[in-house]
Amino acid sequence: MSVGKQSKLALAKKRRIVFVRDAEQCVAQGVYGFCGGDLTLQHRAGRGMGGSASMDGFENLVTMCQIHNELDTASADFHRLCVKLGWSMPRWVHEQGFADVVPVWYSRVGWAQLDKDGRVSIIPETQAKHILLSVYGPEVLSDPHQ
Repeated sequence: MSVGKQSKLALAKKRRIVFVRDAEQCVAQGVYGFCGGDLTLQHRAGRGMGGSASMDGFENLVTMCQIHNELDTASADFHRLCVKLGWSMPRWVHEQGFADVVPVWYSRVGWAQLDKDGRVSIIPETQAKHILLSVYGPEVLSDPHQ
């Protein structure tokens, strides 16, 4: 079996695990507008131009509806919100090994960290804000557009 085919099979298995982990819901549900379209895998740090399978780790994947997934790349305001809530992150965050550190906001449980094994650890809001502040600086928490 080719490497590309193995990678696609591995990602299909991860997709199922991520969808179950995220309760078969878009992470933006209940936070930002109407959810619509099929559920998709959102790479928090984008693979860009094909990227590498190393970007397909559980800590870099969340469930997002097609509308919000497309909006993340089409709207600067929505993208800023996605970064602020951990649904997206700059590629350098993943490349420096912080993907499992940057927390994610889930409307049903609050702030959580995603680990490399596909598990979620709930964390207090104060800890989440501290992590975001230490990774991104004060700009991400004080964006006047959000």
